[in-house]
Amino acid sequence: MQYPLYGTTMFNVTYRGYWSYGNQLILGINCDGLMLIKPDDKFVLSEYRYQDVESIMLDPSDSFITLSLLRHNPDSSHKCFVFETPQKK
Repeated sequence: MQYPLYGTTMFNVTYRGYWSYGNQLILGINCDGLMLIKPDDKFVLSEYRYQDVESIMLDPSDSFITLSLLRHNPDSSHKCFVFETPQKK
């Protein structure tokens, strides 16, 4: 339980935006919230608790997941993430 990814279910996603970490990521989901993880070395880029998430929207026709964060979250410059994954269900 001392490992940061203990109990986290991981899904390969493609980030539909631009940032310096690249577009291929792992979206981790656990009992505390969501994580964005680098696939190469499993480094946790950022973590978001469920109370910091405003909405999670699944596009019914495409393979997109939209994650919107609360506006008052000072930890992140991003307020909205769009991911593409065939494992959205």
